[in-house]
Amino acid sequence: MTVTPLTLRKKIAFHLFRKYKENERKLHTLNYIFWEATLKCNLNCLHCGSDCKSESPVKDMPAKDFLKVIDQIRRITDPGSTMIVFTGGEALLRKDIEDVGLNLLFDISFYFCFFLISASANDSAKILKGITNILNECYFL
Repeated sequence: MTVTPLTLRKKIAFHLFRKYKENERKLHTLNYIFWEATLKCNLNCLHCGSDCKSESPVKDMPAKDFLKVIDQIRRITDPGSTMIVFTGGEALLRKDIEDVGLNLLFDISFYFCFFLISASANDSAKILKGITNILNECYFL
């Protein structure tokens, strides 16, 4: 087997690409923050690898502590280009998730998102009311 030497053009291209990747690693911009807001989940999906249950023996991280960490992160990243994703379990089972979302939006200026998975119509109605409140607040931004 013979090896064909690289042309000067390809050597330069590889060198530039290597330098680009080195700089990208140094910058390491923060695009997403995933917060496992709770280990509670009201479902028992077969496909899910999570060990979350309807009641968790582990207490949820206090919202105040989470917001303190996010406030510290805000000093080193641009809140407008970093998205916070609430995960879990089912993040929307937290009673204070609406307050956390509003605090992130207005006091800290981060974008956030969450996904709705709810097993009962009663839960869905409460959660959707909270989401509607947040969206109504967003409308006036």
